[in-house]
Amino acid sequence: MKPIWLIIAALGILLVSGSFTAPEKKWLVTEESRLEISGSSNINEFQCLNVSYKGNDTLYENSNPGQSQYQLNGLITIMADEFDCRNRLITNDFRKTLNAGDYPVIKVRFLGLGIHRKAAEQEAVKGQTEITIAGVSRKYDISCRFTNSGTKKARLTGSKTVKLSVFGLEPRPKVLGMIKVDDTVKVDFDLVIRSI
Repeated sequence: MKPIWLIIAALGILLVSGSFTAPEKKWLVTEESRLEISGSSNINEFQCLNVSYKGNDTLYENSNPGQSQYQLNGLITIMADEFDCRNRLITNDFRKTLNAGDYPVIKVRFLGLGIHRKAAEQEAVKGQTEITIAGVSRKYDISCRFTNSGTKKARLTGSKTVKLSVFGLEPRPKVLGMIKVDDTVKVDFDLVIRSI
């Protein structure tokens, strides 16, 4: 049998190292949430909104005792063929650009957004996200806003500018190549989340 002081020392090391985590809290991403991808060409601008998000993803809140922040992690999945650009031709081209037929799912994974425990109603938060389009994943630092209404609902909003080419995608030229779509697009998200 091990001496009691060895057991106490081992417990102390575990506590100091933060190996004990508080129980997880879960947030359901509701169907009120919105994701929009916008871009431009040498002629005009376009906005493509995901119109059929079903709200079935979950974010997880984890923390270690004594820390002033908790971490928000989780995966959001969006169907690539459910974007509507408010113009049938642009919508079809946009879905083809995303290679929606071969890669129907776009993934946005939050990797540890740090949120203060005693945050005000609105707080700027930072962390990292991993975006997967057409089977290619890229990690980005991200800044967004966490709004806690004081009820069981909260809101996570932000945007990130990305280049389609880093995902192996090329914007489709329009009208015999005369209209050129820019490689850079902006991803805007507005997630309405509910504590479960």
